[in-house]
Amino acid sequence: MRHRPSNRLHQLENDPNRAPRRYPLWVDARDTPADIEAKRERAIAAGLASADDQFVLVRWKRKDES
Repeated sequence: MRHRPSNRLHQLENDPNRAPRRYPLWVDARDTPADIEAKRERAIAAGLASADDQFVLVRWKRKDES
């Protein structure tokens, strides 16, 4: 007997037709590559994004920066 997934999340994760989404990461000039990677990993761990999503870096400056 084949095991059938019981929850919707599992079905979505294993759906071969699911296209990667775009996920924005807000970063500023002081963020290092390690900081950006940590933000990416936190978004995945929180369930906001998937590992196969495309992450778009949105750069911004603080008021005190030129």
